[in-house]
Amino acid sequence: EVQGSYDAGAFYVNASYTNADTDQPVGFGTGWGNGDAGFLPETYATVDVGVRLLEQRLNLGAQMRYVGPSRQANGMMEPEDLEAYTLYDAYGSYEIREDFNVFFTVENLFDKSYAVAASGPESMNSKRGRGRTFILGATAKF
Repeated sequence: EVQGSYDAGAFYVNASYTNADTDQPVGFGTGWGNGDAGFLPETYATVDVGVRLLEQRLNLGAQMRYVGPSRQANGMMEPEDLEAYTLYDAYGSYEIREDFNVFFTVENLFDKSYAVAASGPESMNSKRGRGRTFILGATAKF
């Protein structure tokens, strides 16, 4: 696993990469009442970039999340492959006052359909990953 960051005040970049090599066995009947056997992907990567504007009161950024291929047991001793996927997010925040902040996030910006790794056999064909999601909010200090 490796992670790095660079912050120049007006802009920043954060990146991480994980590579995990496992040889998890698959038992007979796994995935059919004997417990799900979702195999975590061997690779994950994230890149987060952003800018700070208006005397650093406005923060705008974007994130790329890559999840490598994985496998899911189907109950017949042969796990099925799940495709890798890449999701893009956008976010921002604005400090209205020192004690009041508003923010937004748009996850899965391009509304990509994907099967979540290790989420059970039902997700293999239905690709039940969360679609485009909007989050709006505010924080206040009292």
